[in-house]
Amino acid sequence: MKAFIRNFLKSDTVLVTLLIVAVFSIYLLTIKADFVSSVERGRYALTRAIVEQHTFSIDKYKDFSYPDVSFKDGHYYSRFPAGMSVLSIPTALVATSTNILDQKHIHFIIMAYLGAVIVGLLYLLGRLYEFQKGTSLICAFAFAVSTLLFSFAGGYWSHIYSALFITLSLYFFTLFRKQKSKWFLLLLSISYSASISIDFPNGLILSPLMIGVVLSILHSKKKVFSKIWALFVTGIPIALISISIGLYNLTSFGSVVTIGQSAKTSLGTKLEKHIVPLGEWTSKGVFDDRRLFPGLFTQLFSVERGLLFFAPILLLAFAGVGSLYKIDKYLTRILVSIIIINLLFYSVWQDYWGGWSFGPRYLIVSIPALFLPLLSLVQKHIASAFFLFLFLVSTLFGTIINTVGAVAGIVLPCPCEGYVGLAYSPLLAFQTVMNGSINSFFYSSFFHNSMNQLEYTAFVFFLAILFLSAFIYIQSLERK
Repeated sequence: MKAFIRNFLKSDTVLVTLLIVAVFSIYLLTIKADFVSSVERGRYALTRAIVEQHTFSIDKYKDFSYPDVSFKDGHYYSRFPAGMSVLSIPTALVATSTNILDQKHIHFIIMAYLGAVIVGLLYLLGRLYEFQKGTSLICAFAFAVSTLLFSFAGGYWSHIYSALFITLSLYFFTLFRKQKSKWFLLLLSISYSASISIDFPNGLILSPLMIGVVLSILHSKKKVFSKIWALFVTGIPIALISISIGLYNLTSFGSVVTIGQSAKTSLGTKLEKHIVPLGEWTSKGVFDDRRLFPGLFTQLFSVERGLLFFAPILLLAFAGVGSLYKIDKYLTRILVSIIIINLLFYSVWQDYWGGWSFGPRYLIVSIPALFLPLLSLVQKHIASAFFLFLFLVSTLFGTIINTVGAVAGIVLPCPCEGYVGLAYSPLLAFQTVMNGSINSFFYSSFFHNSMNQLEYTAFVFFLAILFLSAFIYIQSLERK
């Protein structure tokens, strides 16, 4: 029997399929019953406006999108980049034509599936660097259930799309390094450009990757024409997305260089506030280096937002940088640069808390960059009982926190807003489950008569542990 299982599981296609199915089944059980943030509502409103009214203005949804609304020439617009809203158009068209479920729930299901695809791609990325199948499988699944991918995949968060395109960028970058095909270079550039359309800082965060690609082209031994053609292939998607973003900004905010966060904002008596122009963000304190250390502490170690409490396995991944550096110095420099830029950018940002959020949501985009360091560390020390203990404890702790967060379907208030009587830590999610007020579509639709909310949370958690145990078993077969 073991021989049959071992032969069956030799194929990466089989393993990645099993992984995606396992992760999707868990994420599916935790999709939300409703939106929890204006960050979700603003992008969803733009999708609905494009599909239903063929316009970028969200006049019909201005109250629904409050407070993330801008105002121009008597019309209201979403303050967020349009990339996610445009990519969601096919889903909206299908949802409109089928009427099987409420539109938002179909969008949530698609987001859960994309979250599972990210995990599958991480496994394949590990295999491209010739890490063992079992180790790649365990680490990918650990990232799926013990990091913020889990708690955000069941909603309508742009971070999932950002993580998807950053993972794709790393994947195509690796294929380009190995095969030098311009097709992979084109796919890399498309993925990078798409990430910018989702959230503009992604362009800066991923810049070390693109700079590395450009330098490798310039320093190659190919003929001048081949170098120019490669640079052209790289630049076309970036140019096209830049033009598209500029036209959207012009239509929605009045200028190609004006973005939603710096546009005029007015919503009658409901919202009237001063917005700092983009060119004055540094001088007016939108970015302020005095926030650097409080911002770093908040995102890494604070009980309200820190990785230590929401996804300790990601902190363990930092320890793997040295192991990966011995394997691939060039790749490690790029990954570390991505992580550092992500951390520094949002640590000096005026809202380094991430507003209302379950954990440090701004760091979700670094999850793909942290995967290979963790994978190299696990493969190197898998035989160490002490390291295995650290890995399992951090995985189990993160799985508990993110299972409760995903099932509760809430975001934690920002401590900067000074609310009284609310927990600012993961404790609020536990209280939500215990109080019987979770924001779960599948529980409220199918399971509310057969189990209480605490039992449902435990069911999701033990399902995750069951899959993790199965993947550990697969890894043990490979070692034998």
